[in-house]
Amino acid sequence: ETPAPDGITIPAGATYYATRNFVIMLVPDEVVAVSKDGKVIRDNESGATYSLPSVGASCEAVTKTVSSTSTTYKLNPDGTSTATTLPDQVLASAGGRFLVKVGTNNIRLTNSECSTTGVSLGTGNDAQMVAVVEGTSTVYYIAVRNNTTLRYYRVLGNTARELSPSVGITLASGPTKYFYALDGKGRLYAITDSGGGGGGSDRVLVYNIDG
Repeated sequence: ETPAPDGITIPAGATYYATRNFVIMLVPDEVVAVSKDGKVIRDNESGATYSLPSVGASCEAVTKTVSSTSTTYKLNPDGTSTATTLPDQVLASAGGRFLVKVGTNNIRLTNSECSTTGVSLGTGNDAQMVAVVEGTSTVYYIAVRNNTTLRYYRVLGNTARELSPSVGITLASGPTKYFYALDGKGRLYAITDSGGGGGGSDRVLVYNIDG
């Protein structure tokens, strides 16, 4: 909040980001964040390094690493900061909600891209979702792939119902996130392993929204 008539010198090699509430400047050994109200958060602990969390700048947080121990701090517009846990990755968003990956591939449906609290959908490498208005409610259809197994969910509010078989759907060999897709109505299309009169070839199965 001290006037700086000559401006703020940006060190060589700095990266800086404009977010909803901050301008954040990072160099490997220092972070300076200026809030929209002029509050300044600065940290340059000896031996520490600073970086953005994996979800990027939008969550307005900075990861500080000291002696191989990393802690992520949420930047608050009032000039304070608080330790927080953020998702490792945002996989998809629809209807104002987000599919995020937390820790060791835990998939959750949350109300914020910066939150780890929400509906747990097991573990997965990747996932897709669509939001469908049914009557007066928004329903979320979600597919989660864990290696060769795909699971299909219907989520209303905070209640998830699995639509796939109890053992999941077995995808064709060598699956990636491109081995399945959801359409705008929530139907699931999956490239599955051989069988079902296909002469040994892989086939596409379509799962309707009733499973």
